[in-house]
Amino acid sequence: MAGYYDDYTQHLENPIVEHSEKSPLIQVSHIEDNNTKKWTLYSRRWYLLLVYCVLSCQQSVLWITFSPIASSAKQYYDTDDFMINLLLAWGAIIYVPFLFFGGWIMNQKGGLRRIILLGAVLCGIAGAIRCLTILNPTAWWSLPVVSIGQILNAAVGPLVMASPSKLSASWFGEHERTAVTCIATLANQLGSAIGFVYSTYVVQWTSVPFLLLLQGGFSVFIMFWVVSYFPEKPPTPPSASASVSVDNTTEVRSSSNFLSEMYKLLFDFNFMLLALVGGYATGAFNAWSGMFDIILGPLGYDATFVGWLGFSSVLAGIVGGLILGFLGNSLFVRRFKLVILVLFVLSSIFFVYFSLSLPSMFSNKSIIPSTELSIIVSVTLGGLFLGSTNPIFLS
Repeated sequence: MAGYYDDYTQHLENPIVEHSEKSPLIQVSHIEDNNTKKWTLYSRRWYLLLVYCVLSCQQSVLWITFSPIASSAKQYYDTDDFMINLLLAWGAIIYVPFLFFGGWIMNQKGGLRRIILLGAVLCGIAGAIRCLTILNPTAWWSLPVVSIGQILNAAVGPLVMASPSKLSASWFGEHERTAVTCIATLANQLGSAIGFVYSTYVVQWTSVPFLLLLQGGFSVFIMFWVVSYFPEKPPTPPSASASVSVDNTTEVRSSSNFLSEMYKLLFDFNFMLLALVGGYATGAFNAWSGMFDIILGPLGYDATFVGWLGFSSVLAGIVGGLILGFLGNSLFVRRFKLVILVLFVLSSIFFVYFSLSLPSMFSNKSIIPSTELSIIVSVTLGGLFLGSTNPIFLS
């Protein structure tokens, strides 16, 4: 194991970043106050990014498990639409309180390692505990048990989503952080996209019990994988700013300081405006897209179509987020407000079109005739423009 993580560094006399053909690692020398400080980029940083992305992706896969297969899940557990929707809703219900808990842990000494390990353990337990319902899926205790599994997995969401910026700052160079933070943030959304298709085809080819066992086994594997190796920080900081960050977290921050900072944020109008608008738009779309099977099933659309619809809409949002994340700072500097408004208008147009193409509470007929192609195009483009707002809100 030690040999696997051996790092080779190249010592440079000048403070210029260079890539060595002989080694994937970079060492940068920075002169300050007549003292030479060497910043080192370790190759293991990409391994840790991979581990984090897999964990974050799996959390989202577990969260979306039952939504693409709502009809099969209702039959398997002998329940109704409300309970299936509740299994999805636990993600949003638990997210808010654990978001503050995750922020508190992250501000403590060793916060990154603690929060990732806690997330991995909860994810493993959540995947495993859901498998108990295989013993008797229609028993009175079955739905409470699967709900406990969903709640534990929901608690992982804010823990992993609080980690990308700290991971990139602790392990990556300043020129890599924007891309790494973007990749790590979008890994959770990628899990939702995969989950739509993954759950659908596994149940079609096998059964709901096999899906639970497959997801539970992989969650436990990830738990042991993360616990086996995930250090807090590299032996040598990757940059000057990372060195300052390490110095500032050598002492445990008190709970009173954390609560004071949270209090200031809650009464910061600009922050709350961005948080509420961005959070509401993204949260509403996530909850709504998780009900595609319940919305479209009665209209004759099968689980395969619903799965690919969810996959395309989420993937489009990821692509839009990547494009705006990499190009936003160069093309739309000081125009973020205008860009957000334009993207909201465009996404609203396509989502309204989709809504009008479905029956409503006032009429059994849709206002606009719809086809599979029109539904896919409207939902996918709506997801593309809405997902493009995410990196702007985060910035």
